[in-house]
Amino acid sequence: MKSDNMDEKINNLPMLPTIVVKLMTLSPQDNAYFDKVLEYAEQDPLLALKIIKISNSVKYSSVKPVLNLKEAIIRLGVNEIHGLVASIAVTKVFVPNSPAEKRLWQHSIQVAFVARMLANKQPELELDAEKAYLCGLFHDLGLFLRFEQDQEEFNHIDDFVWSTPKQHLIAEKQLFAQSHNELSCKICRAWGTPSPIPEIVLLHHTYQLPAKVTVHPKLTNMIRILQLADICSEMFRVGDGNSAELVVEAINEAPNLKLWCDSNAELYAIIDARLSTCMIDAEHVYKQLGI
Repeated sequence: MKSDNMDEKINNLPMLPTIVVKLMTLSPQDNAYFDKVLEYAEQDPLLALKIIKISNSVKYSSVKPVLNLKEAIIRLGVNEIHGLVASIAVTKVFVPNSPAEKRLWQHSIQVAFVARMLANKQPELELDAEKAYLCGLFHDLGLFLRFEQDQEEFNHIDDFVWSTPKQHLIAEKQLFAQSHNELSCKICRAWGTPSPIPEIVLLHHTYQLPAKVTVHPKLTNMIRILQLADICSEMFRVGDGNSAELVVEAINEAPNLKLWCDSNAELYAIIDARLSTCMIDAEHVYKQLGI
């Protein structure tokens, strides 16, 4: 097992822009939510220009082009802005320099989109869909740090046989002192990411959750949503049109996750109906971010 100086590297990471930290503390239920999002976004002119540009892209464009930030937020939707701003900011900290890193960003955005979709489609779980998006976006930050530290060593993970996120983690632990989910949690805390996002990120590969977590239903549900979204992205990558079936197979390999999914059986139908569309939406944002 290789020792590393990851804690030092985390301490030396650039901080997230203030606007992102402020947005993460906002609640969509706040009556002034729209006005605060607009106020914070206006404080970063380059970010505002990026948002306007994306709002004028093919997916969102209409006959009349958007010329100001307020119109851009209205067109995109105030909730989507929340995740978009975080995506723009984080991709500036971990700039991809290889096809593998670009694929990792694609995966992170896919997981964010699927997590948000699942949270929105399951209102009975009472989850904050935008926090679900952030958990998906941040869950593999530790892998980006690994790439920066020693990509050649990290590539040796592929020397092991793995096809699911759980198997990937086992292979990783044979090479490094700290797993990427531990690193991701530390990065979130260094950035001042509000609880429970760091804790959720830490446990995104822990299918047998500790009792101190399972006594909190909302926390448990958010972790399970993230785990399921992670599997959906990985199975979509290898699925070739059979993603939903592969997702079910991967769930069956994680008994504790399967038990939770079976108790929310409509999730299977949601994945079958919505996964492909969700991935198309994620791919659009990925391309617009210019990664």
